[in-house]
Amino acid sequence: MHRFRRAALTPLCCLGLAACGEGIEVEPEPEVALALGAASEHADDELGPPRDEPQDEPGDTPDPDAPETTFEAPIEAWPIEVGDEELAVIDDALFVGDALFVAGRAGDTVVVLRMRRGVAEVAARDRFRELRAGASPVHLVTIDDHAAAMWLADGHLEAVRLDPTLEMAALSPTRASGAEGGRLTPPLVIAAATDASGALACAIDELGPTCLSIDGELSLAGMHVIKRRVAIGEPQALVAIDSGYMLVLGHCRNESCSRIDLGALALDPTGRPGKRRDLPLVQLDRGTAFVRDGDGFVLIARRVAAGEHSAWRVTPSATRELDGRFSRVVGGFAHDGETLLLERAHLRMRAGFPVRGYNVRPLTERVRGKHKSREETERHAIPEAIARQLPTDPDQRFTANGDALLFARPARKGRVAATVLRLP
Repeated sequence: MHRFRRAALTPLCCLGLAACGEGIEVEPEPEVALALGAASEHADDELGPPRDEPQDEPGDTPDPDAPETTFEAPIEAWPIEVGDEELAVIDDALFVGDALFVAGRAGDTVVVLRMRRGVAEVAARDRFRELRAGASPVHLVTIDDHAAAMWLADGHLEAVRLDPTLEMAALSPTRASGAEGGRLTPPLVIAAATDASGALACAIDELGPTCLSIDGELSLAGMHVIKRRVAIGEPQALVAIDSGYMLVLGHCRNESCSRIDLGALALDPTGRPGKRRDLPLVQLDRGTAFVRDGDGFVLIARRVAAGEHSAWRVTPSATRELDGRFSRVVGGFAHDGETLLLERAHLRMRAGFPVRGYNVRPLTERVRGKHKSREETERHAIPEAIARQLPTDPDQRFTANGDALLFARPARKGRVAATVLRLP
């Protein structure tokens, strides 16, 4: 699992897109607000009424790279719609057992909703709401046998334990950063250990980037300040690997952070820093993704003054550029022991409106000889029964958290809508 910051700087969460405009309003299914549905490529009759989208008409734009194969997995789709007074911004989503937790903010309030498939509305006992002015985006992680929501507020790292059976309305957050201090400021990046034994959270302290080790009781187990000789800026991403974590730090070259120097720092399971790997100078505002891959991660970004995105595989021992085109990648996830990239399909005109879709692309590494040759990129279509449950707005946002893939569109007309796909 990985977390990355600046998710709202670009129309697709800094995950590989240039600005796409305001998008379009797609009429949702005629269902009760907050209703959750499940869909499977094997059971179209469980989908309920399809979204009222315009169908292809003569003269509509075809996708020149439409894949000929379909991603084989019994995916479930959980559509979500809620008023922005209840949840104005969706930050994260996580499955725990049969429950889906959705976290975000509404004004100065931190919100976590517990949702169940087939339940038409969220009861009061399934809502956690805590007034926290200026709170950072909320992160969801799995620790031991439970989940937790974490965020920064008043200079502290705060956390609340989540469970499918607990009365959420009665929950109170704890200070995971300890009673003393109060000097932490965003950006905040969080990742759970690969064995779910704990989590690591990194933010900015007055002494520099600081990483806090959190145990299964949501208590502070250790703290390490990144020394200035290896720290090159603010936390940008945190990726859990088998040997610990990799923290990406970045120093903006200008106020808009359109140019940023990046460096990856290996951390042990407690957050103690090790070797640093320098990364390219990239254009952060042109889309950047961090995808866990084996004992490291893949950085997808656009170099300064480059015309296309490139990709680098980064491990504690090496950094290597990958061959291929990556400008359409918005993120990635792991499935069945394989790293998969999620790509934007070509923006299509459907009935006079721009429509966005996605394809799945396996991350393959091709061995090149002396004379390089271009090889066709393998892509898989998302099953149609699932694809029609996703938002089609050009400016939606994608994030991945374990087996939860979140597709969220911007708030429009007082409503926030998203679809969470659950991988088997």
